Amino acid sequence: MSGKNAHPIHQQPSGTGGRFAGVAGNTQSLAQLHNIISQQGLSFNEKITQIIKLGTDVFDLPVAIISQISGDQYTVRHIVGPPDSPAPDSVFNLSETYCIHTLNANGPIGFHFTKESNIKEHPCYRKFGLEAYLGTPIIVDGERYGTVNFSSPTPRQQPFTLEDYWFINLYTQWVGAEISRNNAEIEIKHQKNLFEALFNNMPDAMILTNPSNEILHINPAFSKTFGYSIQELLHKPASLLFDKADDFENRSQQPLPSSQTTAETTSENEKNAPLTISFRRQNEELFSAETVFTQLLGGKDETIGFVLHIREITARIQAENNFNRLKNTLDNTLDMIFMFDPMSLKFVYLNKGAVESMGYSKKELLDLSPCDIKPLMPESEFREFVAPLLNGEAHSLSFETLHQRKDGFQFPVEIFLQFVTETNDTGLFIAIVHDITKRKKIDALKNEFVSTVSHELRTPLTSIHGSIKLLASGAAGELSPKAQELLDISDKNSERLIRLINDLLDMEKTASGKLDFELCTQPLHPIIEQAINANKVYAETHKVRLEIIDNAPDCNVNVDAHRLIQVMSNLLSNAIKFSPAGGCVTVRSKLLNDQVRVEVIDTGSGIPKEFQHRIFEKFSQADASNTRSSGGTGLGLSISKNLIENMGGNINYYTQQSIGTTFYFDLLNKRDA
Repeated sequence: MSGKNAHPIHQQPSGTGGRFAGVAGNTQSLAQLHNIISQQGLSFNEKITQIIKLGTDVFDLPVAIISQISGDQYTVRHIVGPPDSPAPDSVFNLSETYCIHTLNANGPIGFHFTKESNIKEHPCYRKFGLEAYLGTPIIVDGERYGTVNFSSPTPRQQPFTLEDYWFINLYTQWVGAEISRNNAEIEIKHQKNLFEALFNNMPDAMILTNPSNEILHINPAFSKTFGYSIQELLHKPASLLFDKADDFENRSQQPLPSSQTTAETTSENEKNAPLTISFRRQNEELFSAETVFTQLLGGKDETIGFVLHIREITARIQAENNFNRLKNTLDNTLDMIFMFDPMSLKFVYLNKGAVESMGYSKKELLDLSPCDIKPLMPESEFREFVAPLLNGEAHSLSFETLHQRKDGFQFPVEIFLQFVTETNDTGLFIAIVHDITKRKKIDALKNEFVSTVSHELRTPLTSIHGSIKLLASGAAGELSPKAQELLDISDKNSERLIRLINDLLDMEKTASGKLDFELCTQPLHPIIEQAINANKVYAETHKVRLEIIDNAPDCNVNVDAHRLIQVMSNLLSNAIKFSPAGGCVTVRSKLLNDQVRVEVIDTGSGIPKEFQHRIFEKFSQADASNTRSSGGTGLGLSISKNLIENMGGNINYYTQQSIGTTFYFDLLNKRDA
């Protein structure tokens, strides 16, 4: 060792030598060194320990150290010495060791009596009192690694000889070679462990074969995919896994991208595109997989094996087939299907029906948005309209509007709109659009026919009904019991026909927008009372009790009182009709924020599930026999829905089997009236 505060002392070697005079010719020491290095059973640490122990005997110095030096850090890697010697992995500042001069000299350096030298003030001498030192740098793989040094706390009898320097140089070369060999073995082991970890933990099936295509190793994913264990396949030909054995033989004989075991890399031009190949599981089931063949090359570019990377794509192929089937179905659906982005509103998908119906090319339509083909709905209004779908308040929207073709022609459509969220929290609007031009024409013809027939029938029916009532009242004289019974039946049937005609006329007027409304803000409670009073007799006839619960006594609404009583009468008559004798129908009002809700609650059997989706359709009746016997037309709820919506409200219901049904409508509460 040496120090930075003293000039290095390269003492003149003695020509006569010390304890081992003429060590260059000392075949015994060289033989011992060779014997240690050549022992295959020794570990690296055992071999290094024996080598430096031999050095302590050769140089008659009790402490031997192999150090690793990085910058100013001196680390003891291996040491032989008395019990008070530094432990392996001890770290010192390089400037506090004699080895700083060894590195500066870039060769062997030694001194036998520090106390009498010009480095007696060196930190290493003051701290450890080392009187004798011999050391030289270690070179490992062309790079300076550290030093091999021997030392003693007592002076050496004789200065170091040329033979000592020659021997420590030779000695260090052997140590450097052992360190290099050990580093290479560690790196090989690391690479092997890394390869095995990657190989065994790959989610796809992996096979390692020798140059003869015999299986040497498989990973757990392979066993899971194919059903084989390594014991069942070891040294078996890989071709037995292929549906067609030639697939492997032909591929393995072609020039393949390679992975070399040396540090060399393959060229950038080499590509290893996966092939889709059919494989056979242990149970004989066939499946498709993307397969990558990689050729393993040794140091002399000879083939040492193959690696097969197999990714099963059965599920993907099935998904692609399902997708193509779905896409083909959508593409050829007669209805128009539009998909568009929620942010830009630009169309991202259009089926064949959409393209053909709108008169644009597909490319032209993909540059448009729904607002470009909806003349009645500007963008701001459209975004406000679809907001409930985006914020989760509604699952879908159904509405009617107009679409405008490229040539300007407008036609009516019915739209079912949904917002479908994708896995990455984005989503798409999906609109299924049906051209209702024919339906609108048929509805117009039907409404015109119904209106004409109803008007033509109402006048004579009114006259007939009046005449029957006069006869039934005895205006033309006393009637026999049989005649009275027939007149009573005629009276009820003519009354039912008049009610049907009036309902048909109301329906036609609401559908065409010709029904007049006289809206004014007025108290709600009196209207409810009028409706209940108007239906008391009907309730008594069915032995049903009516009650009112008014939780919004001071509420005012902007309605047509006559039309609202008509709605209430429809709801009350239905509730009475379907409640059992002795039951009760409750009318309850309550406030909901800025709205008032009116509920009509019956104690009937509930609405059958199969009928619920068409409850507000025209001519819909849940129980035809019951409603016919009670004079129902199947139009009351449809008319009520139109009337409430025309007065700015909405109507709905909820029902429970065997418990009853509640119909309700909501209207804006006019607090300032």
